[in-house]
Amino acid sequence: MNKILKTDFAQYRFLSGLEAEPDGEHAVMISTMADLEENRYRSDLQRIELKTGKIKALTSCGDAKSFAFYGNGVIFPALRSEQDRKKVAEGELLTVFYALDFAGGEATEAFRLPLAGATAKQIRRGLYLISAVHDNARPDFEAMKGEARQKAWEAYREEADYQVVDEAPFWFNGKGFTNKKRNRLYLYDTGKKKLTPLTAPMFDVRACCVSPCGGFIAYAGALVDKLLDMHSGIWLYEIATGETRCLFEPRQYSSVYAMEFLGEKIMFTAEEHNADWMRFAGTNLYSVDCKTAEIRLEIPVAETEDFGGVPGNDCRYGGGHKMKAHDGALYYTAAADHHSILRRWQPGCAAEKLYEDDSFSPDCFDICGERLYAIGFENQDLAEVFRLELKDGKRKRLTSCNRAALKNKYVAAPEKLTFTNREGNVIEGWVLKPIDYDPGKNYPAALDIHGGPRAIFGTCFFHQMQMMASDGVF
Repeated sequence: MNKILKTDFAQYRFLSGLEAEPDGEHAVMISTMADLEENRYRSDLQRIELKTGKIKALTSCGDAKSFAFYGNGVIFPALRSEQDRKKVAEGELLTVFYALDFAGGEATEAFRLPLAGATAKQIRRGLYLISAVHDNARPDFEAMKGEARQKAWEAYREEADYQVVDEAPFWFNGKGFTNKKRNRLYLYDTGKKKLTPLTAPMFDVRACCVSPCGGFIAYAGALVDKLLDMHSGIWLYEIATGETRCLFEPRQYSSVYAMEFLGEKIMFTAEEHNADWMRFAGTNLYSVDCKTAEIRLEIPVAETEDFGGVPGNDCRYGGGHKMKAHDGALYYTAAADHHSILRRWQPGCAAEKLYEDDSFSPDCFDICGERLYAIGFENQDLAEVFRLELKDGKRKRLTSCNRAALKNKYVAAPEKLTFTNREGNVIEGWVLKPIDYDPGKNYPAALDIHGGPRAIFGTCFFHQMQMMASDGVF
């Protein structure tokens, strides 16, 4: 068997964003690969035939990091012309959305918005929920004219070599400087070419969802100024009237990162805080009634599971559905023990697992009819797409996107160890034996520690750890 090398990382395909098409026969996902030469990630859209698992590439330029359905195809944001890239490099706000028909042909421009890094979610044909990062430190050049605008541009560019910091925190891993930057929501009507902001400039949106009827948008977040407020409230926006109603203020709940309409209620994940603020446990599942604003704790599992959680590894990129309502039930992923699981919950009933073995850890999913389609990790393989039957939990792998990447490679199988401390708590751990292991020899060992139930270690493939095993390290 060959060793796993550092450069093998560039051969892996990180799958995410799985969305089933309305026809129930196909799905679209994002496939991302690391580009070591350019020091960036390249993402493209792929279409899957759900019956056979056959994959068709939709894009190939490496710039499609999100998408939304659009007629008989998809739209995705990208900057494909040199002129547009130059505008953004010079500080202009711009996101261009391209349309791509499933029948074939080249991607063509659908519309452009004066926003930075915008993504779209289809509400109904011709109406999209837009999410973008709003920089409150940037002057509103678009509202200026003539000489005043030119002077403001010159002053703004003179400050390009440094960052003004007046908030805490001002940096986030993977995002860089976040000072004065907020996630903001908009509505865009493609027919009227009208962009309408839904949230205030200083309001930071943490999660959102659209009602099945397409008439309401729920979003969670808080108005943040100077100091980060980890609490989140939930607001309900009615599209027909343009009215927004607060269901509860950001005073008690944090970690509201997943939301979904279920009947007359909005389901949401959250931590409910008291004096023990930084306990860093998992999240519970709550509901809030859209009419009465009554909040109810539905599934209290914060000490043993984490809604939307996944085992920690270094071979994933992107997101996808962690929670979805279907036929009166809520389906969701959760981190539990040393893997992630899929559960189904109906009001008044206990949550049930869709399958019993712990060899499969789903990352994201979507549902079509009586079948669930998930991107996940099985045993020591990299991510693939799987089909699960809702009635009996039977699972079948549909794709082999990463089979060639690990062919003839030494992949150490994790061997479980447990330790019981004085308080009776069982601590789990795993050993990866080095390549060509000889029990009569001594080997260097590396101890890697993490807690749980959030960001747990488990048995999923972990490139860095497998690389150490190939280097002869326990």
